[in-house]
Amino acid sequence: MFVYSQIGEFDLVALKQEAAISPKRRARYNLHRSRVDPVQEMIIAACSDTILFPHRQVGRRKSYVIIEGIIEIKFYSPIGAEMTTYLLDENKCLILSFDATQWHTVAPISDSVIFKETISGPYDPHQTEWATWINVIKDFDLFSKTPLNGDNL
Repeated sequence: MFVYSQIGEFDLVALKQEAAISPKRRARYNLHRSRVDPVQEMIIAACSDTILFPHRQVGRRKSYVIIEGIIEIKFYSPIGAEMTTYLLDENKCLILSFDATQWHTVAPISDSVIFKETISGPYDPHQTEWATWINVIKDFDLFSKTPLNGDNL
């Protein structure tokens, strides 16, 4: 049997601490071994004031599993109208799986959150499209904050 990664409570605490001091207010631990793996898996810790801009990955599937806290996953139309919001709560709904071709973003609701993101690989940064219509979103308060170098996780 091959075990590539094991995450314990100590690791999750350390990841939350790293997110708290990061300028991006988030941190991640990759469970996959390389960018060319057919499945990309990450454990992500994020603070409530992190900025995760709407994006999509054409031809990919994605899932989120909440480990600690509460997050919203918001989906948007091609012109930026909010279509649907799903709440993942460690005490209620735990998993959301979807076609990542849809415009989406993650917004932490709790002061800090930990979740697992899985997306079909291999990783190709050119396959992620970032929304150009961000300024039309009126109800998403994270966008009122100044992005850090326009950089994303």
